[in-house]
Amino acid sequence: MIDVRTPLEFEQGHLKYAKNIDFKSEHFQSEISKLDKNKPVYLYCRSGNRSGKAELSLKEWGFLLPTNIGGFVELTQKGLPIATKEN
Repeated sequence: MIDVRTPLEFEQGHLKYAKNIDFKSEHFQSEISKLDKNKPVYLYCRSGNRSGKAELSLKEWGFLLPTNIGGFVELTQKGLPIATKEN
């Protein structure tokens, strides 16, 4: 699961087990390319916009199963676990 928000947004709270790869970073493509293109990649951001753009990029780069799961706010309202400094 990839959180494509900025590192500051990620530090303020993110889904448990997510890895942060900032979509707007100049290193986004090189960091994403380290992932297995044959395995599912679940993407989210704050509202679902950046993760939607990231999903399209991953498809262009040959990833078979990129999926935009939406926005952090909506996902947490649905009960997905949040990582905090305590956990």
